[in-house]
Amino acid sequence: MKLTFGTKTKRFFCFILSSLMLLSLCCTVFFAAGCSRETASGDEQAFTLFMNSIRNGQFTEAFSFISAHVAPENAVDDSIEAYKNTITLAQFEKRYESLFSLLGVNDIEYNIAEENISGNSKKVIKYTMTYKTQSAGDLTNEYEMTLLKENNLWRIVWQEPHFSGYGMGRYVRQGSACGRAR
Repeated sequence: MKLTFGTKTKRFFCFILSSLMLLSLCCTVFFAAGCSRETASGDEQAFTLFMNSIRNGQFTEAFSFISAHVAPENAVDDSIEAYKNTITLAQFEKRYESLFSLLGVNDIEYNIAEENISGNSKKVIKYTMTYKTQSAGDLTNEYEMTLLKENNLWRIVWQEPHFSGYGMGRYVRQGSACGRAR
């Protein structure tokens, strides 16, 4: 007994098969993207992910790694008290966009010099960072970044970028290359 299918039936089966394959592909991409972000943000890579986001001009992504102590809008719940000096996403983006624009930042390079862990909830990373700029050449400085564990995720206690030792004061402000510390 030979089964024969009409044109409409063949098209229907092709449509169903194509739809299932597309659905399978979408689910794979969706779950892979979700899993990689969750594991990457929850592990020891928070510093590297933050720095690479800044390097790539992805300031919204970088902001997602900032501690709720400094960026209260990143708080998951009310258990984390905000520090005196806080920053919003809009302020954060504007500061980095202004800095990159003012100095003509082409690239950022950084090297971790030292990492000190205090218990299982705080670590301090000392690093050297170089802003490769069009207007001021290479600006290299040593920095220290504190990370805190919040809801089992490492988060960055962000501080304003500074450029001490370059005749620009401690901070570069929007619209001026000669700002002073507050």
